[in-house]
Amino acid sequence: MWPFWTLPFWFIFPSIADEPTVLASQEHLGLKSPWTESVDAQQNYKQSALPETSVSELLAAGDRALKEGDYEAAISSFETAIALIESVEAEPGSTTDAKGEALAGLGEAYMYTNAFDQAIPIFESAIAHFSPGMPVDEIDFATNEYGSILINLVYFLGQAHEYSAHFGTALGYYHQVLATENADLLSPQKRIDVLIRQGVVEGEIGQYSQAESTLQQVYILIEQLEETSTDYRDWQKADALAALGWVQEEQENFELAIEQYQSAVQLYQQTGVTYGETLAVSNLGAVYVKQGNYSAARTALNQALTLLDAEDVPYQRAVLLDSFGALHKAEGDVEAAWQAYRQAIALSQGSDKVGEITSLFNLGSLMEDQDQPELAILFYKQAIANIETIRQDLQQRDRAVQQIYTRRVEDFYRKLADLLLQQDRIPEALQVIELLKLQEVSTYLHSPAPNPSEATPPVEQFIEDTSTADNLLNTRVESIVAQTFNELPANTSFAAFLAFPEVEKLLAASSAPPVTTLPQANPSAFQLTAIEALQSTLAQQPVPTAALYPLILGDRLELILITPEGAPIHQVQSVSEATLTQTAGEMLQQLKAPVIEPTAEAQQLHQWLIQPIAATLREQNIENIIYLPDGVLRYIPLAALHDGQQWLATTYQSHNVTATAIDNLDDQEASLSPDRSVLAGAFTDASSDVEVQVGTERFPYAGLAAARAEINALAEIMPKTTTLIDQDFTPFNTLGAVEGHQIVHLATHAKFFPGQPESSFILFGDGSTVNMRDIGQWELPDVELVVFSACETAVSIEGDGKEILGLGFQIQQTGAEAAIASLWSVNDEATAALMAQFYTALSAGKTKAQALQYAQQQLMKTRRYAHPYNWSGFILIGNGT
Repeated sequence: MWPFWTLPFWFIFPSIADEPTVLASQEHLGLKSPWTESVDAQQNYKQSALPETSVSELLAAGDRALKEGDYEAAISSFETAIALIESVEAEPGSTTDAKGEALAGLGEAYMYTNAFDQAIPIFESAIAHFSPGMPVDEIDFATNEYGSILINLVYFLGQAHEYSAHFGTALGYYHQVLATENADLLSPQKRIDVLIRQGVVEGEIGQYSQAESTLQQVYILIEQLEETSTDYRDWQKADALAALGWVQEEQENFELAIEQYQSAVQLYQQTGVTYGETLAVSNLGAVYVKQGNYSAARTALNQALTLLDAEDVPYQRAVLLDSFGALHKAEGDVEAAWQAYRQAIALSQGSDKVGEITSLFNLGSLMEDQDQPELAILFYKQAIANIETIRQDLQQRDRAVQQIYTRRVEDFYRKLADLLLQQDRIPEALQVIELLKLQEVSTYLHSPAPNPSEATPPVEQFIEDTSTADNLLNTRVESIVAQTFNELPANTSFAAFLAFPEVEKLLAASSAPPVTTLPQANPSAFQLTAIEALQSTLAQQPVPTAALYPLILGDRLELILITPEGAPIHQVQSVSEATLTQTAGEMLQQLKAPVIEPTAEAQQLHQWLIQPIAATLREQNIENIIYLPDGVLRYIPLAALHDGQQWLATTYQSHNVTATAIDNLDDQEASLSPDRSVLAGAFTDASSDVEVQVGTERFPYAGLAAARAEINALAEIMPKTTTLIDQDFTPFNTLGAVEGHQIVHLATHAKFFPGQPESSFILFGDGSTVNMRDIGQWELPDVELVVFSACETAVSIEGDGKEILGLGFQIQQTGAEAAIASLWSVNDEATAALMAQFYTALSAGKTKAQALQYAQQQLMKTRRYAHPYNWSGFILIGNGT
């Protein structure tokens, strides 16, 4: 059963929209809002120099309206005050405080109505008034006369971004507020508030250990609140416990999550903070659903509903409804699940993007379970389109923060591709697979996924199509949602929804025979133009070329083959993911042990991957396969597959790409020019022992004895070769000498770990290392090829090959066109022999892919190096020309 999804934890606490409840609790405890606190701390903030008494009255009216929850009145009062201030414009600076206060109040009012996009620029304007000419992220609060006001405004700005799902930006502002130099400006209470928000955002981006560490700091600070009431300390402890519970829930540590949620509930009850109790109990019920404890789940969710009925906060109700929907769905009550989910999305649509994503996922899962794949596809597509929008926003703002929902969303990309392939909607499935590849790069590198190339149409077109039938099938889901969830009567049943005219048309169109040939493409059609562009690229390759996309699903292996002409070829192999993983693991172990011939596993993988498309490859005289491997298949070189008679490298060239959207495959200028030059670095001193520590592990290395011969042979073949040996082979010297060279050849140890880009390293001759993150910062704009001749990327099959994908992408980030790397640590003498053959072929005018195939063929003919251990581990990633 496809799992249900609950809202992210930043909804556990009251959103800004529910601030009246929060303020009431604060006042009960003798506390004030952060803004009021900052105003009281700095009395000269008040508008003593106002030119008009009415401005003061408007500001007071706006403050009253905020407190009473009349946000429209507050907006009106503050906007009128701003207009009046701007119209009179007294002496410079005399109304700065008043205008700043009005802007801050206006920003808060928009926040209360969930209009975060409007609140953000208003807060930025308020900050600019108190710190003119200074970018927000460069403000020195400690030296600014309005430091305490500004620090609160930046905190509010961070919250506005957080509630807009701009998690990277929000985290940056929270870090800024919590900087050590701002310690004197933050009370312990305020520091606690910011730390909790920071911990929540860190959990959102998958940094669970960091989130736990941040939230643990809260307890230390709470104990320092000696002059604060016990109730307030307990309230803050409850907030921290609930946040920690959510972090544990995200890691599926359900028992610990339950324990922490229950402790939080007890503290909320003691302090009378109903909003916190409501959402903690609601999340507690959600965990019980995930555990299959439906009786406990119903008790908890009903308790939360009783608490909520006294307050009726929309987003809290949406959270609860999604959990109720999951419970009803798990118990087989489709109608009740439908009603809960449709109400949840109606509450979140337009004002809560993350809540909308959650509800769309849940609705898609419900449709899938009810054998409505077209509707499931519709909801999944819109959910992923929303995620892509968030990803793009995060990329624009902060490339150092991991994509939102990284741990979860990959599964949804794969699920959507699964459903599309079942419906034989190949062009759309290919686009989802492309998005999945980019997402997987993001997952490994812990950064926002890269944008596709500028030539790729925007993601919005991903959910549209060309022909009348396909256009109906892919109508943007907003119209369906708007009509279905906002216009239909509240008691509309699931059956009535399916009978809704627009849905009937959708389902009728979906029953039409699948398209077997590519229709005439509409220039605005995303998926068809993507395939046509790829086919055009394939047609421009030096030899007949095809692109092979395997997709590993739980119960089968999907194959999509794109050739220069005709429709995509779609084949399905009935092999489970577990069986495929086991076979790939066994083959990898055999490939790394040169005494065993891996023909049994090599033939089995050939039967699954190549045999179904072999006839097409022969008919179109294909010589080169551009390969986009998935999961554990990234650990198996295509060249080492065996058809029972010969290795695949005997017949086909091959080179891997990370994703066609970001791989420059048709740049003919990328092919190496006849007058090529090489920068070669090598760690050759066998007497030099170097130890690289990764965490608690230590990896000893000595120089590669055959590397000097390798470099010498390279210099003979390529006369324009610059060498850096041993102590001269440093990161600084290497990067400093790159200019003017087309090839960078690194004959040294390298190791890449699954899920650990910071630990993966390249060892230089002076004993220093560079990790995979650092590689992406290199600048190699004129380099066509980077060769890692002694690296080890396939340490194990535990990481689904993302480290290999990450290496390829990072090299492309440098500006280089392609890389050659080894999946395992090959004997350095065999490596030297293969590299000599490779460069000989390059110097004779062969393309990179042709040269690698030639070198592999030459080694397999020898007696000493015939085993694929010696030649098949070297893979080409990127442009093969």
